[in-house]
This record gives sequence, C-alpha cells and structure tokens, in this order.
Amino acid sequence: MKISYMWSRLYVNAILETDSGKLPLRIREAEWAIQQRLSSSLPIDGTEQELLTAAKARLGSLKSERQATTPRRLGHIPNTTTLDVAQR
Repeated sequence: MKISYMWSRLYVNAILETDSGKLPLRIREAEWAIQQRLSSSLPIDGTEQELLTAAKARLGSLKSERQATTPRRLGHIPNTTTLDVAQR
C-alpha cells in the first residue's frame, strides 16, 4: 500500500531541484508545508512522524550544503581598468 502525504510533494520538489537559483524557494516551500502539517489538528501516525522528522533533517542538511557551496558576495570587485590604474 502506497501512502502519500500532502507535504511530501513539496519536499520531493526541493530534494530533486537542480537549479541552484530555485533551490532556496523549494526548500522554504517544503519547510512551510511540513510546519503546516505539524501544526495541524489532524493526528499524525508514527510512520508520518518519522518521515516528517527525516524530511526536516534532510532539508536542514540541504540548506547547509548549499550555503557551503555558494560563494559569498564580497561587495564591489574592481574591474581590470580600476586595477590597472591602482597599480600605476
């Protein structure tokens, strides 16, 4: 028997996203859906609770991995003309 949860679609979208520009949005959407489910008045069985916990952990790891591989903005980086003038 295959069980599907409403939040899982957004979670899968985040995990499978290959466009680094879209990934932060996909992660936020999945985190929002998981939080909505956790705050719902509907009961959560043991299986779904385990899946929710694992999904939250994986999204956290995905965010950390992304932050580790995303170059930090350094502000203004002078162009070669500015460097040439400064070196003279």
